[in-house]
Amino acid sequence: MAFHHKKYYIAALLALALTSCKNGDEGGQPARNVQPVVDIITIGKIDEAFDVQAVGTISYREETPLGFTTSGKIASVKYREGDFVKAGALLATLDSTNVAADVKAARAEYDRANAEFTRSSTLFKQGWITKPRVEQAQAAMLAAKARMSQAQFAASTSALYAPSNGVIISRSADAGQVIAAGTPALIIGRADKGFVLKISIIDKYLSQIVPGKKISVALSGAEDRPFDAVISEVDGRANPATGSFFAYAQLPAIANLKSGQIAKAKIPLYSDSEKLVAIPASAIFGVRNNEALVYIYDPQSHVASIRNVQLGQLTDKWIIIENGLKMGEKIIASGHEKVSDGQKVRLGNQSKIAK
Repeated sequence: MAFHHKKYYIAALLALALTSCKNGDEGGQPARNVQPVVDIITIGKIDEAFDVQAVGTISYREETPLGFTTSGKIASVKYREGDFVKAGALLATLDSTNVAADVKAARAEYDRANAEFTRSSTLFKQGWITKPRVEQAQAAMLAAKARMSQAQFAASTSALYAPSNGVIISRSADAGQVIAAGTPALIIGRADKGFVLKISIIDKYLSQIVPGKKISVALSGAEDRPFDAVISEVDGRANPATGSFFAYAQLPAIANLKSGQIAKAKIPLYSDSEKLVAIPASAIFGVRNNEALVYIYDPQSHVASIRNVQLGQLTDKWIIIENGLKMGEKIIASGHEKVSDGQKVRLGNQSKIAK
């Protein structure tokens, strides 16, 4: 008897499950044969100004690395990072022992080769030697002269001098250290050229970020005290690693600016680019990191399908879409919570993003 009761109990559960399948899961996904009513919006140009924000690094407009043209042991470094120097100031020197020895050796070799060339020329005129012997002596003399000039140049550059008034922003050498030729020992920022902010810009906004454009800048930790700056230069070639472009904003003369400081830039832009896609925030769902989901509406089949989009800047009314949508496409602006992927929908309100 217990067996029969158990069999009837299982049958009842199966019947209940079948009934639930027929009626749809009221607490889960909507039934596929029900066409929910949704509001549709057609993507177009937005007639509104918005800001693009970027983080950049402050530096002197001109920063010059200074190094010796020959390797050697550093004898002295006169200044430290942050010190102000005047144009022509002696900054660092190499130990002159080896440099002076090189000059003496090169000069001695030149004197010997020159004397040999003079002697060979006299013997050739007297008919004692052939012309190739004279030419060989001449070539040796010219080579020795070049080596002497090279040694003299190295001696003249065994000291580093400030090319302009400025600030030592980097020092990577100390007395007693052996340094290779061409290795920067100091970097000096030219004071009279001021500071710039270097920011990275994607190509979508490049046409609107041109020299002369005013932007707002705030130092890290002082966001409540922004100041105006002007775009002074935009790179003509994209960074091969990121595909973005560097723009430089000339900063006003503000006390206590330092090379290497971090600052935030707010760049006003206008929606005059056909590439700029913006949608209302109500259209997105499933936001994760800088990505979200939207429903694309097909006016032919009336079917809604999910698409992943990359989110950009957020304005007061819109979310800029960096990738995933294009002008003229139709999306569900509201009511997507009632829709499942691939489901047919019925139209409620239809509108178009202006312009």
